[in-house]
Amino acid sequence: MLKKITLFLVGIIISSVAFTQIYNYSYTGGLQTFTAPSAGSYEIQLWGASGGRDGQIGGSGGYATAQMFLSLGQTVTVVVGGEGLGCNNNSGAGYNGGGRAGTSGCSGGGGGATDVRVGGSALSNRRIVAGGGGGGGNGGQGVGGAGGGLVGQNASGRGGTQSAGGGGTPSGSLAQGGNRSGDGGGGGGGYYGGGAAYSDAGGGGGSGYVNSSLTNPTLIAGNLTMPNPVGGTMIGRRGTGYARITLSYSVSISQTTSVSCNGGSNGALAASAVGGTPPYTYNWSNSGTTQSITGLVAGSYSVTVTDANAAA
Repeated sequence: MLKKITLFLVGIIISSVAFTQIYNYSYTGGLQTFTAPSAGSYEIQLWGASGGRDGQIGGSGGYATAQMFLSLGQTVTVVVGGEGLGCNNNSGAGYNGGGRAGTSGCSGGGGGATDVRVGGSALSNRRIVAGGGGGGGNGGQGVGGAGGGLVGQNASGRGGTQSAGGGGTPSGSLAQGGNRSGDGGGGGGGYYGGGAAYSDAGGGGGSGYVNSSLTNPTLIAGNLTMPNPVGGTMIGRRGTGYARITLSYSVSISQTTSVSCNGGSNGALAASAVGGTPPYTYNWSNSGTTQSITGLVAGSYSVTVTDANAAA
């Protein structure tokens, strides 16, 4: 909420302030929820999990981000992918769609996808997905495919796309990486999962996804540079997945009319708020209670902006 935000103006100096509320979600192995504290546009950032390794490493998780409008009190489901486990036999699948490692030998399970679901917890409620990396195997195609991105990256198993699972033994499917039959890596989870390896090699990465109802979408494959949730950038996500939801607020004062001469009293200021839940109330240091104040002399003024959900 926007509450007791104070800004100052001296002469013709214009002031502004911006701040954010950040909600982070780590891997738990289960469904998590987020309830919007205010109506507004929220930035959703997701990182898929990486696949497990064998002789070669599993693929890195992909990245997905977009703006999602949420109403006050609206609850969404957050599902953070689990890392595929290394050197497994018929196991090692990462939570949320990672494919199982091969039924013989020693290979890596596929990494799970990370997603946000609106209106329920079913797969059909997914609105944004970051793909998980394929499990690792051996040989020339032993490195698991990176998670998507618009499509998962190919290894021996193929990457998932926007409309089908990646080919493999077996192929991936909706939200599920292929569970390898024989020695080799499992497919990564995603919007569509990557295919399991065709041989003792790497599984394909799962695809990312952003629903058309969201704005400012970006999908980055796990073999490319992406934001690091602890700051800076990184090449793909290693380990378990991660999710971040951010609400940004800003308040600014603009001078709409300057004082025309020394000692004049015809200045005017206006406050502007972004974020929180309208309508806003305004309390100026000169006792004004409207968004704009007029008839001002040169000096210092402050305003407190309160949104509809704040205490009086």
